[in-house]
Amino acid sequence: MAMRGRKILAEEGVADTEVTLQPSLDMRYRGQWYEINVPLDPSSLDGVDLADVAERFHAMHDTLFGYRSPDMPIDVLNIRLSVVGTTPKPRLDSAVVPTGDGTGRIGTRPIWSVLHRTMVEAAVYDGHGLGVGAHLEGPAIIELGTSSVVVPDEFAVEVDDRGSFVLRYRPAAS
Repeated sequence: MAMRGRKILAEEGVADTEVTLQPSLDMRYRGQWYEINVPLDPSSLDGVDLADVAERFHAMHDTLFGYRSPDMPIDVLNIRLSVVGTTPKPRLDSAVVPTGDGTGRIGTRPIWSVLHRTMVEAAVYDGHGLGVGAHLEGPAIIELGTSSVVVPDEFAVEVDDRGSFVLRYRPAAS
């Protein structure tokens, strides 16, 4: 299992030095209905110390259920191995988005205004055309490929340096 997991991660571009192995056993006292997942040290892949594994199980059972039965037979139901690859974390200091001036307007559409309790015309924008620093005031709709952002009358929206649409309440709007 370890070799197969390492091979799959290598095919995904994960260096072997960035791979960790997390073996565990699902164990229970014979006759019980519920098992406990007992984590093992990765070195156990080369050989298991049964007395150590049994003691880990007894200790976890005592912690979870308030008792241990060291003379009761232990069943192992599953042998598990998670092979985990660590990948570089993306930088969050700035976004790779176009700079825009809010000219991505593509039309208008009527929307319900909670403030005015009637339908009002809202400007519709292509969200991909709004770059960092773009500022709009509601009512507006920002369309994206998989979602839309509705900006009510009493809100303004700005595209921050990460490409996020940040809405701010404007209490003076009416």
